[in-house]
Amino acid sequence: MLSRLPKSVGVGHRGRDRLVISTGGVFVLHPLEQSDSTSEAREDAQELAEVTRDRLADHVTWVPFVDRFLVADDPNAGLGVLPTGFIASTTLEGHAVEPQTATDLCRLLELGHLSPLWHHGLPRTSPTVNGVVAHGRPLS
Repeated sequence: MLSRLPKSVGVGHRGRDRLVISTGGVFVLHPLEQSDSTSEAREDAQELAEVTRDRLADHVTWVPFVDRFLVADDPNAGLGVLPTGFIASTTLEGHAVEPQTATDLCRLLELGHLSPLWHHGLPRTSPTVNGVVAHGRPLS
């Protein structure tokens, strides 16, 4: 799924988590596995979104809100869980970030200014298309 986003979209990885930067906003995607506690996963995703926003603020004067989503392959996973089929529309639609700001934020990711928190692109050693696994299956 994430590998099919437009080239203008910034994508980063940190373990199972993914960062997406576009004019639609800045998003932390945290896969929800069957063994995960939903409340703990929400807390983890929220904390990561807050740290991400702080890290961005180290480099730019205006930082957009960083949305966080739990992501699951199951469309019935529950309230507040984003089904994988909606990742593209959720991260691309709307206009929450000015195009130049989105470009600047993507450039920070590309140049490694967000590491070690986030690494640019998708993991190279991933056995899946995009390296994100939810419910034991890739988010594709």
